[in-house]
Amino acid sequence: MNSLARLGATMTIWIAFAAVTATLIQERTGYGGSRISEATLLLVTALIAYAAVKGTQAVWQQESEPIRRQLPLNMAKAKHGNHDRVARLVEALEEDELYDLEALLLARENDTQRFGRRS
Repeated sequence: MNSLARLGATMTIWIAFAAVTATLIQERTGYGGSRISEATLLLVTALIAYAAVKGTQAVWQQESEPIRRQLPLNMAKAKHGNHDRVARLVEALEEDELYDLEALLLARENDTQRFGRRS
């Protein structure tokens, strides 16, 4: 779920909360008089608000949980797949880029040999 879908779901949750709360308040103060008590109104509003908060949390945490679980797996895959990644990178280079890369690597090798450092 992308951020725009999350935002839409969050807005839907809170618009529904506002609509239900407005309906309850209208029932309390409407033309027919007091149909529900203030305590009932407060309790139902608090319960619906709690459900809206939990629903919002679920929407925003839904995608981040699998990502956290897959992170070690992705890191392990990245360690094992470096050779293939480098091979694909070299194959994607054009001829002049390959010559530049070769010259860079040779220059680095010459610098290391000249100063007696090994990496």
